[in-house]
Amino acid sequence: MEYRLNFYGPLEELFGAHGTIELQEGIRFAELREKLTVAFKGLDAYSYTLAQDGAMKSDEEELSTGAIEVFPPFSGG
Repeated sequence: MEYRLNFYGPLEELFGAHGTIELQEGIRFAELREKLTVAFKGLDAYSYTLAQDGAMKSDEEELSTGAIEVFPPFSGG
């Protein structure tokens, strides 16, 4: 299944605003992180958070069918 990726902040500058990745259904976000580092060279040098369906996701959660958001670290008070 093809998933749409949306990159934000400095990650958008490096990889573009949008991308796609082909993944098997039922994988977890931990597996997605591994595949992202292969598909997007240099991403592993950055800290980032993944979200889907309007919620931040932990590595143990399974992907659903919506777009995947890739956020840089947040700061603020």
